[in-house]
Amino acid sequence: MSQRPPQQNPALCPSSVPQPLERPTSAGGEAGRAGHRRNRFHSWTSPDPELVEDVAEQLAPSLRPGGAARATEPRPDHLRSWLAVRETVPWDEAPDGGGDEPVTPSHDSAAKDIRTFDHAVDPARAQGLLAALELLRADAARGALLDFQLLQRWQQHVLGTPQPPPFRDRPAFAKGGRERYGIGPDTRARPDACLAQSARDAGRPLPLTARAARAYLDPCFFHPFDDGNASSAFLTLVFVLAREGVALDDVSLLRRVTFQADDPHDALTLTRYIDIHLRETRSNTASLGSQERIDTRLSDYWMLHGVGDGVLRGRRRC
Repeated sequence: MSQRPPQQNPALCPSSVPQPLERPTSAGGEAGRAGHRRNRFHSWTSPDPELVEDVAEQLAPSLRPGGAARATEPRPDHLRSWLAVRETVPWDEAPDGGGDEPVTPSHDSAAKDIRTFDHAVDPARAQGLLAALELLRADAARGALLDFQLLQRWQQHVLGTPQPPPFRDRPAFAKGGRERYGIGPDTRARPDACLAQSARDAGRPLPLTARAARAYLDPCFFHPFDDGNASSAFLTLVFVLAREGVALDDVSLLRRVTFQADDPHDALTLTRYIDIHLRETRSNTASLGSQERIDTRLSDYWMLHGVGDGVLRGRRRC
């Protein structure tokens, strides 16, 4: 196993003060093709550099008359863009989700969404996601440190691989090729320090919505795996919430969207989406608790006056 780097080394990852999020895209099926894999967000890793160079040499003479080379702009590295944007987002301005208290939802929305949305696309992948969901909740209950090795353990279940999938060793692409995530000597060392910032920090307090959003976006733009990075991002967000005793009644705003690596406004948009679901869950929990208290008082009242439980149930139906 790889050694964990220092958690808060600014040379590896941006600091945990003001930072960003993403935007909607449609879902679709997966289609395999030699040289890359696509998921519903159309992402893949690139072919070997040797193959690219070989094809480029063969095509170069046909680009312009006389074989003159055509000048091209270097493609931007959207991972570098994200790491820069991550530093500029005002994370401390994120909404607080209605407080810091743990909240229990009325139902397991993450599992429900996987059983409906993911199962319709790929039943085997859905089963892997459910297994990973169970594992991450056990990790959250023991207060595990969020790092790449943890993501690997979950992703092994998601992808159904015999071993934890390794960090990619070549550039990756997403959003139909509009975003490119580079690879360099220090790329693998960075995620652990970034993901560690998802934990509470008394020295730099941030709302849970901000820490969960930032942790979600890190797997999106590090794009560590050859496949399933959107699933990895979702599981990461669920883990960050669960580690602080929080789950949601609804996750639809978090699973039907994608975000731009170089747009600082997208990050705060994601914090607002989390806030919407979190406040809704708190409200539903409070309403459910109030109704249960009312039912208990009514039951006590009718029992006190000699009304049986069966009669009471009949009254409620009326």
